[in-house]
Amino acid sequence: MTDNQKPTKKIIKWELFKRFLDKDNTPSPLLLLISMFLILAFKLATSIFPDKASGYLGYLILQLIIFFVPAYLYSKFISRGKLSLSGKDFRLKPPSIDHTFLILSASVFICACLFIVDMLCRLKRGYPDGFYLYNTFFTGNISEPDNFVYPLVTFALAPAVCEEFVFRGVIHRSYEKKGYLVAAIVSSVMYALVTFDIALIPSSLIFGILMSFILYVTDSIVACIIVNFAYKMFMLFFGTNMANYLLTGGNNALLYVAVIFILLFALCVFAFECTRIFKAKAKDNCHSPVFCEGGIKTLGAKLSCALFTMCIIACVVIYAIFNVINIFL
Repeated sequence: MTDNQKPTKKIIKWELFKRFLDKDNTPSPLLLLISMFLILAFKLATSIFPDKASGYLGYLILQLIIFFVPAYLYSKFISRGKLSLSGKDFRLKPPSIDHTFLILSASVFICACLFIVDMLCRLKRGYPDGFYLYNTFFTGNISEPDNFVYPLVTFALAPAVCEEFVFRGVIHRSYEKKGYLVAAIVSSVMYALVTFDIALIPSSLIFGILMSFILYVTDSIVACIIVNFAYKMFMLFFGTNMANYLLTGGNNALLYVAVIFILLFALCVFAFECTRIFKAKAKDNCHSPVFCEGGIKTLGAKLSCALFTMCIIACVVIYAIFNVINIFL
């Protein structure tokens, strides 16, 4: 080995080190890693101390801690504690009235599409008795509510707000400089990891991509929150019962046809609304974010740089260990 080769190896090692610990690649996955640890910690707490950690208020507080504590730490790391919540930074502006049919059709399409995908992924496993989030918060663990408001807020509204703020507001935004497509894929992968359920990987990835596209069209996190809330409300009150009926019932051809018809109709309306909005933006000379910075040729390199970081690999390892333990226990 010559003297000229030694600096080259040092440079390569340094580049690899920077790739794993670079400030552009570390904070967002670190936010996810902290959230995953908190989910597992509270899952353990609710199993050991069910009486002290149960109840709608308790689960609501846990969700806020799991997502907003890491978001706060993220803000401290990135902006020295100055976390801006302006519409410009986090796109917290309400959607336009012009987006009403887009949001409605997107909500129906996502509910029907993910219901079918999730049901196909669970054909052999069946559905749980209650709706659950992140393989931790089970409605079956909570006593019957006095009215539907408690589960609606705890298992639909709160997670919709938390997820969209973290995954589309913080994580997606942190990767957008690499291109919108990279941001959509990376944030969707991170969202899939948080579910802690192998059967939910396909539906979680599809959901994340669709939500990123809705963000791309509307430029509003609030629009994403509305669609996410509609989907979780559907799964909470209807999805699980419908899936169990389809998987255990007899002749369900009519219900299958109805769901597929609703899916196709909502998709047509959604596509029409997207086309109309894009045409309106083109007439107004509105510039959308770059969908894939540098073109498709650089997509693989940017995805590998964004996904193969120390924190994301740690998240994948934790996810895998949790699912292996679940299989054997």
